[in-house]
Amino acid sequence: MTDAEKLELPKGAPVEDPGAHELAEESESDDQFTDAASGAGSPKISSPIPKTRVEKVDDQPSHGEVPGTEAYEMRGQDAQPD
Repeated sequence: MTDAEKLELPKGAPVEDPGAHELAEESESDDQFTDAASGAGSPKISSPIPKTRVEKVDDQPSHGEVPGTEAYEMRGQDAQPD
């Protein structure tokens, strides 16, 4: 390399790197990590859970309501209605 190809710092550029610095030893003890399982208990529900009510709006039998049909027999295998 010739002298003309050498790179030099611009005039007035800082020579020291003001970048990262060492942290104080005290800060390491200040770090606290908590996982979700060790947090506070489950939050209390402040409002009651609404109940859903379904009403039939017509006089036509719904699927599985007609005795003797295959759908009616299959419906008997479902959970017991309330």
